[in-house]
Amino acid sequence: MKMIARGDDPFGKRDSVPQAKNSRVNRLPKQKYVVSKKTLQLEVRQIARKLGRLPTHADVKSMSKFPIDYFDNYFFSWGEVCAAARHEGMSELPNHANIEKQEPELFQLVS
Repeated sequence: MKMIARGDDPFGKRDSVPQAKNSRVNRLPKQKYVVSKKTLQLEVRQIARKLGRLPTHADVKSMSKFPIDYFDNYFFSWGEVCAAARHEGMSELPNHANIEKQEPELFQLVS
């Protein structure tokens, strides 16, 4: 109520880091990414497809076109690195493009 009384937007972006967090996982330090995390995860997915299994740290180190330091420093765990390889939901296309591409029209015949 105090924010509204001051004229502040209660849903606006904050400059400070919240004191409480919904997850017990520690936050990574704020950093500028040379390559996006999404790009790195898609790289891991391609490696997984080549191998026919989830890649290990050593697999990614030897097969990725990106330095292994990116994977080590940008992600909290190896599980987070491999998250995109576990399912087909991630793409390089924006989310709305994926939905339009994957979902058939309401009355479209499926053969």
